[in-house]
Amino acid sequence: MLAKPRVYIQVHAGHMVARRIGGGSMRRECAAFNHPRTLMGDFMAVETCFRAVLKELATGGLLSLSPAVVVHLVPEAVGGYTNVEERAFQEAALAAGARVCRLVSGRSLFSDSQVADILR
Repeated sequence: MLAKPRVYIQVHAGHMVARRIGGGSMRRECAAFNHPRTLMGDFMAVETCFRAVLKELATGGLLSLSPAVVVHLVPEAVGGYTNVEERAFQEAALAAGARVCRLVSGRSLFSDSQVADILR
């Protein structure tokens, strides 16, 4: 039986770091994360960045399964992120090919086992 891929994406100002649980990782610059007032400056550009990362990390040879994704908004927003901002990141990940997306925020980064727990 094929294991369904799980991907952890850390969103930082100007870039993201992504890793497949139990596999590789990568860093990608993304200008869409450089807006002065919010972490997401351009929905379509964020979706494109997510799509490229998921394509590289979640492909499994001939059969490509849609990954479960945790999107982690690392920078702290003054007053927290609005539900609209959170929803935009979830929708961008789903549009990029995730079968499910969970969103977390805060400075503490997660281990592979913590990411797996979030996706349960």
